[in-house]
Amino acid sequence: MHTPGYERNKKIRHSLTGAAAYTGGMRYRCLWREAAPPEQELVRILSPWIYEANQPFADWFFGDPHVGAEITAEWAARPTSESYVGRAVVQFDEDTARPAGCLISMSGADLVRCRSADFAEFCEELGPGPEADKIVGEVIGYSRELFPAVASTDLYVSRVAVDPAQRGRGFGRQLVTYATGARRADGFRTCRLDVSADNLGAIATYRACGWVEGPVSRAEGPGLAYRMMTLALR
Repeated sequence: MHTPGYERNKKIRHSLTGAAAYTGGMRYRCLWREAAPPEQELVRILSPWIYEANQPFADWFFGDPHVGAEITAEWAARPTSESYVGRAVVQFDEDTARPAGCLISMSGADLVRCRSADFAEFCEELGPGPEADKIVGEVIGYSRELFPAVASTDLYVSRVAVDPAQRGRGFGRQLVTYATGARRADGFRTCRLDVSADNLGAIATYRACGWVEGPVSRAEGPGLAYRMMTLALR
């Protein structure tokens, strides 16, 4: 699917209201020691990893990887977006004091609101017309096939993103374990995520962290398949 992202000339600029990070633990601390880190810098570092963490769905959804990366950077700066960096737990490499990864999570209720806002932005970019209507219909239909509804009181893990240069060092597993454990204090008892059924490495990592594999949802049109996984927080 190719969206009108090819022809888009409009650059949307959003401002952050501040970036939040969970602190505590050996590898989870603020890179910027001031209360508010530079907003553009946080988006610049994290947004490429966030886009990659949304694969393979992202390339199909946006129709072009360059367009998708650009829009993800814009959405990462918008507080109403599912990709907003302000709700990320950021992990740092103690040796370099640089970010090694991040995890974005939210309640099922917030997920509905964020995805609605992102979809509204997507439709605005498409504009009116029969071709746009067709794309919208495909996106809605296939998204429903791939991603089952999340209970409003569950914690949804939306993105687990690790710096490609830091992979193989166990950061992903540490990040998932820390971030989900930290959210238990917020009253969550069940976590949900959806991962590409072809991403066997990620599935193995989640399983090692206590996640239980659920059914696989498939969308034959784009040729995508995602596995649902759950975690009970004790």
